[in-house]
Amino acid sequence: SVYEKAGCYEDALMYYKRVLKIRTALLGEIDPETAAVYQNIADVYEALKKYDKALVEYKHALAIRLECLGEEHYDTASTVNNIGVMYERTGKFKEALEQYNYALRIKRQALGADHSSVATTIQNIADVHQRLGHFHKALVAYREGYDIRVKCFGEDHVETVTMLQNIGDTYTNLEQYDKALECYEHVLAFRTKEFGPDSLEVAATTQCLGTVHRFQGKLDLALEEYNAALAIRQANLGEESAETASSQHMI
Repeated sequence: SVYEKAGCYEDALMYYKRVLKIRTALLGEIDPETAAVYQNIADVYEALKKYDKALVEYKHALAIRLECLGEEHYDTASTVNNIGVMYERTGKFKEALEQYNYALRIKRQALGADHSSVATTIQNIADVHQRLGHFHKALVAYREGYDIRVKCFGEDHVETVTMLQNIGDTYTNLEQYDKALECYEHVLAFRTKEFGPDSLEVAATTQCLGTVHRFQGKLDLALEEYNAALAIRQANLGEESAETASSQHMI
């Protein structure tokens, strides 16, 4: 676990596999503790971007958790959600949606409709709809997730504001630019206060503002915002990063 948190994923993987061998010998294959180690191994493969291997391990963990804990347990839902993430990362969006909706049903039963973990899975669903170009469906889901996070955390919380940024992105895709600007301006004010005016979070939202103003034909304002985002990214990431290149491309 320490190796994993430190980003030493190969070392973490080696130790998790040792733990798995011991737990299987002591507890057997069908045990929640064994499932937890399969989950750990999958998490490491995910961090290494070996998504096919992660998927195998998550499915193994899920089979054990279904047998030991049942379908209505939060740990089961968590693994189902992880499987959805793997499908999304590998471009299998239909399968991702099926898993996310399955996880959502379990989480609502296990945790209640207004739990922050429910909002996370709703965001996953919205993200897939966004990637598929289903912008109206994405907006409905993002709004539902946003309302839950407001209840859980309040309006001025990192997770709530992240959802608001997503709502702004969706309004941009729907060409509802005034609504997008309203979202982005709230996000920018929060991120400037929370992370500082020279943070990458501020740069990301500033670039979004520039894009909306460009679409509205306000090119001088767009250029000003793109240049502001570029300056922050150059200072934080240097000239060779993908984010810096994105700002230069916009300019």
